[in-house]
Amino acid sequence: MAKKIKARVLADVRIDGVLYRSDSAVLEIDVDVAKSFIKDGALDDSPAAVAYALGDGGLPLVKHVEPVVTEVQPTDDPASPVA
Repeated sequence: MAKKIKARVLADVRIDGVLYRSDSAVLEIDVDVAKSFIKDGALDDSPAAVAYALGDGGLPLVKHVEPVVTEVQPTDDPASPVA
């Protein structure tokens, strides 16, 4: 299991297709997923930022879950919405 961290959302950001708005939550997220967003300044994983956001900031803790992608099999049925 990958290591999880907590990070405050500082800017509108889309992670794995999920939109998180600026200053709307503290995410519990895979460290490997969060790295580039922290580097870009969209997330802040500093203990002080997380503590403030969860305490005085009143932001909720949201567990980011990577979406499950299912493979769609091609079909020859002309009525099928997937061609």
